[in-house]
Amino acid sequence: MNYLGDFHMAVTKKVVKAKKPVPKMGKKKDAVDLAVDNVSATWKFVKPNFRELFTKMFKLNLFAFGVVMGLILVFLLLFAGTLVVFGLDLTALETGAGIADIMSNTAALAILVILTIVFFIVMSWISQAFELVAPIIMDEQHTRKRSDLKELVCSMKMPALRYMIVSMVIGLVAVLVPMALTFILGIIGQTALFSIGIIIWLIWLFIFAILFSFLSQFWTFEIAVAKRPVVEALKASIDIVKKNVIGVLVFDILTIVIGLVLAVPFIGIVFVIEAIFRVSLLATFMAPGTGIIIGIIGVAIYVLIRIVLQLLAIALNQSTLLAYTYSYWKELRK
Repeated sequence: MNYLGDFHMAVTKKVVKAKKPVPKMGKKKDAVDLAVDNVSATWKFVKPNFRELFTKMFKLNLFAFGVVMGLILVFLLLFAGTLVVFGLDLTALETGAGIADIMSNTAALAILVILTIVFFIVMSWISQAFELVAPIIMDEQHTRKRSDLKELVCSMKMPALRYMIVSMVIGLVAVLVPMALTFILGIIGQTALFSIGIIIWLIWLFIFAILFSFLSQFWTFEIAVAKRPVVEALKASIDIVKKNVIGVLVFDILTIVIGLVLAVPFIGIVFVIEAIFRVSLLATFMAPGTGIIIGIIGVAIYVLIRIVLQLLAIALNQSTLLAYTYSYWKELRK
């Protein structure tokens, strides 16, 4: 036997190894797929957590309502107190004479204007703080973290103040700069150009409102949950939307559709309440004596029910649509 030849063949023979099949990677979902898939993913999360989440959101809105009512009461007391201090008649405010008295009293008018401005600024500030708390509640529901509601609101005071200031600056620049250009055309004396400028200005405001709302729709999540500074949070929201324009558009359309579906029961209830309210008003005119009492009771019940329905509707939207937005935002940030 030729052992030498067999050894040579064994050494020099090329052994071809079979190639292992490369596992195929799953296709990465784009923003459109994420928008669609997150509907079912959100439902799977909301279904077992709805009661707890809805209760938290309702408490948040009830707390916000109480704070707002308190601010309104303080403002009205200060307003009335200012009129009394300057000897102005409170009952004459419904007439032109009462308003003329206020306008002629420079000191009283200045104080009332300052009070009104401060009131709206504080009201906006408080509203922004409560708006930022809702995403945190949603995030804590996912992470199973528990925080005190008052502590959450207090923790958002300064971010809310910066959020309000930046929003106001952006709004003022968007409104006042085009308006100034329009009035410059009017000062020049070109009436036709001024009229065209007004039309263009109104169109610009409409386009800006839609565009800015679209680009900044994840702004509050970046501030409250991601803990970014306000300006950086706005930039992050704009970057997310710019990279996923079509997907975010699909997400917005789905959000509108879901919102309309959720609104149907409330529309029916409001229709019934409106009918009862009209009947109570009719009773007021039909029976001058007892009808007035029935009318007052009817109006009080109507107002109370409308307030409760509004709080319930907001809590429902926050428990569902906000959950959908949170889930989608989280996926787009990955």
